[in-house]
Amino acid sequence: MLDTIITEVEPVTSLSPGLILSIDVTGEGILALADARDLKGEFVNFLDLEARLLPKGETLPMDQVSAGLYQASFPVQEEGGYALRVADRTRGKSAVLPLLIPYPAEYRGTGID
Repeated sequence: MLDTIITEVEPVTSLSPGLILSIDVTGEGILALADARDLKGEFVNFLDLEARLLPKGETLPMDQVSAGLYQASFPVQEEGGYALRVADRTRGKSAVLPLLIPYPAEYRGTGID
């Protein structure tokens, strides 16, 4: 019963062993990072990774920037909820990570009128 409740209220996330996602949201945009490892925990290089920002569906290839680390940069997005989906087409894996673009700070601190 508890598993059903959690599944209903939590966003859908999917992690794939060997593919760890992280996101850095800045004023310039969204930097998506994927850390690729094998079953022994060693870096995996020369993968064909693709990042998709949902729900808009923008798709970008991920460039390898160091051993086992890949990145893609998306332009600034409007406030709201999104999800980053990374597909590893070389190994047939994928992972999804939810993200939230908050309202600007000046709108959050207004209080009650």
